[in-house]
Amino acid sequence: MTPRLLLVLPFVLAACSPADLPQAKVTMMIGVRVAEGSGIGSVTVNGDPRGPAPVDLDVEGLAFDPALTPKAWPPPGAQSFEPTVSKHGSKESSLTIALSGDIVYVRRIAAGVETMGGIRLKVTAPEGSSLEFDSAEKELTSGLGRAKHTVRLLYKRRR
Repeated sequence: MTPRLLLVLPFVLAACSPADLPQAKVTMMIGVRVAEGSGIGSVTVNGDPRGPAPVDLDVEGLAFDPALTPKAWPPPGAQSFEPTVSKHGSKESSLTIALSGDIVYVRRIAAGVETMGGIRLKVTAPEGSSLEFDSAEKELTSGLGRAKHTVRLLYKRRR
């Protein structure tokens, strides 16, 4: 092999090797909604008012209550819902929630890092009565280099 070819060979090999893929942009939201006919609901998270429903809570920015950190998933006695899952090359992102009364437990996996925590979520009617959880729906929008995980919680008047 000629000396010139030895100088060029590392550049040729570098150009042929696969590039590291950038981290996927992952967003995760929990939406709080009120069923039709239930009036307007006010949303409170860990005692802090968040305004009238509908409210979207950014999971990454949620301040979890340290007393509500689950030791295992799903938390004992909580109703767990199927996760939203998206693959990004060899990495995976997912959002899972579980409910136990007014406590919403959240399990988030993004860029290979798992985060678990809980919040106290209260939805009240204008006259001050508590609304109860009715149903949940999930949505995943995923594309090249991005994923948006959304779980919507629907509340209704107590019977």
